[in-house]
Amino acid sequence: MDMEGLSVICAGIGLADEDEIGNRIGYSPGEYCLDNLKDLLRFLRRDDPQTREVFKQVCKWNIVSKDLIPIFEYCQDDRNLVLNAVKVLVFLTMPIEPSSNDIPQQIEYLWGLKSAITCSDTVAVIVSLLEGPLQNLECEAFTEDDWKLVQLVLTFFRNILAIQDIPPHQKAGGSASEFVSLRDKFMELLFNENVMDIIIVIAQHVGGSRGHFRHDNLLLLETFHYISWSRSRINCQSSSEGFQGNICGPIASSMDDSMFQLVISKWRYAFDGLKETKEYKFLSAAGSLMKNMIRMLDLVLKLLPEDSKEPQTARILLYKLFYDQTDQGVTQFLLNLIKAFDTHKQPKSDLADLVEMICVLVRLMEKLQARGTLRVSRKSRRGRKKEVMKSEKEAESEGKKEVLNGEKEAESEGKKEVLNGEKEAEIEGKKEVSNGEKEAESEGKQKVLKGEKEAEIEVSGSHATIQDDICISK
Repeated sequence: MDMEGLSVICAGIGLADEDEIGNRIGYSPGEYCLDNLKDLLRFLRRDDPQTREVFKQVCKWNIVSKDLIPIFEYCQDDRNLVLNAVKVLVFLTMPIEPSSNDIPQQIEYLWGLKSAITCSDTVAVIVSLLEGPLQNLECEAFTEDDWKLVQLVLTFFRNILAIQDIPPHQKAGGSASEFVSLRDKFMELLFNENVMDIIIVIAQHVGGSRGHFRHDNLLLLETFHYISWSRSRINCQSSSEGFQGNICGPIASSMDDSMFQLVISKWRYAFDGLKETKEYKFLSAAGSLMKNMIRMLDLVLKLLPEDSKEPQTARILLYKLFYDQTDQGVTQFLLNLIKAFDTHKQPKSDLADLVEMICVLVRLMEKLQARGTLRVSRKSRRGRKKEVMKSEKEAESEGKKEVLNGEKEAESEGKKEVLNGEKEAEIEGKKEVSNGEKEAESEGKQKVLKGEKEAEIEVSGSHATIQDDICISK
């Protein structure tokens, strides 16, 4: 490693402005601050994952507190500078390789970075970078550059959340409570800055039509996993050290019904598409996350008084999630996962997680049944029978009413038809009589007129005959 070159790069990032007593009151980026940040990134990319010498040296020189955090706090208007500072932070906080050297020292350095970030405005500034991309995401104007920025920020939060293990010598020295307090403080900071809401919004767009987040399933699940794990570890630590849950936030703040449903839906999606995607890592991450979430509920029920708020919340969550024992329920889904388990392609730890989840769920369901919570199903069945009987009676009553109404209507219609028939017959009769009278009268008149005419003709004929006779006699 070029230690001298690394030293020159770090020294050229910038200088802090201090008051007379040494308090920082500002920060002046160096002339080649941006170039030095990019060079530092190159050093970190080439860092040996086995020894991580660059990481250790940068942490030893306290570059994060001296330069990176001041850039976030005093150079927010220089977006390019801030983005490169975020990239440096992401590389510095990457999870430790299990096979690397000097792991306890690396863990201690990571906790130092987490402490410096938690006690500064770094998170707020980094979250503000997502304002534009999230707006574009909602109005379907999301670009590839937006996606890269969101991925960068998610990776940063995943890295900080993954800092969980307490150094062994700190545990032995009785300082574990300080690390637990810092862990909880960072979680509280994420909630205050709406980071959890942002992560859920992003997760809802995974698998969308534009497909920008199709490769980020594992990253999101790891983030949810560390959130859940953090809450679980906090409960464990607080119980073992006698805090009695005082430093724990409410369980619903990190895990609620929507959080469970989101993880389950992604888990189902991974399982259903397994034949095409062959993505066993995603399936494994989802199962591990779900196991930790269930264990956390179990832990809350074990450690806290039954009548306190947290166990009540845990029981409600369990009832909502696992009461459905049909083919669409989570319990049946777990059984399907066990049946379809491929020993050649999936690690045995995944099978152990599934078996553990089933065992914990069965035990928790037994506790719920002992408390009487599961009697609701029986009551609902009796209620349905009553409703069926009631509906049958109502139908029978309605049928009788319809028959009676039909008979009444038929009788009424019959009477109306008879009356109408009689009236019509009477009218027709009157018409016929009237017509007959008129015809008879007309015929009589015609006959009288005809007779009169004939008589007149006969009289006229008689007169003519008489006149002829007179003429002849003359």
